[in-house]
Amino acid sequence: KQWYQRRVRVGESQEGYLCGRCKKDSERDQEKESKQCSFPAYESVKVSPLLTVGSWKGEDVLVKCNEIYNEIIQWRRNLFKLPSGATGKAFIEEMTRIAKNFGPGNTLESVCLTLMMIMPALLLQKPSKRSKTVDHNAALKRRMGLWQEGKLTELVREGKEIQRRMEKRKYEKEHIEKVFN
Repeated sequence: KQWYQRRVRVGESQEGYLCGRCKKDSERDQEKESKQCSFPAYESVKVSPLLTVGSWKGEDVLVKCNEIYNEIIQWRRNLFKLPSGATGKAFIEEMTRIAKNFGPGNTLESVCLTLMMIMPALLLQKPSKRSKTVDHNAALKRRMGLWQEGKLTELVREGKEIQRRMEKRKYEKEHIEKVFN
């Protein structure tokens, strides 16, 4: 009540400044309902028939990219640091090109954020456990060529193979428990 009185004394309008006790039940119910359903107006994204990635066209691009994303999120982290040379610069330029297409009216609008999420996981996988920077550069250069040709299925296949080869944990859970107990 003091808060309400202070607002009125300052000279502000009295509408909208009633405390919770002063409101009628019906007003509270309407307010709860409006808070639950207050989504901003939006226009659904339309997949352009001109959208192509490799041999995929239109809606297939969106479906396939989502399938790749769902596969990648289950992979173990195995990424190398981005090289500082020409291949690293090409990677950054490609990421920037995709990011610039995230805007209304662009053909990549519906899929560009997904592409930005899957690109590092597909292109920056370490070729082997003990690979060196030279190996990383060569792998990134080759994979960038596949990416630009739209051969994402080959990149996924290679990533799955790398993940399969990754060494499992050395010790089972039971062994670790015995060591620390």
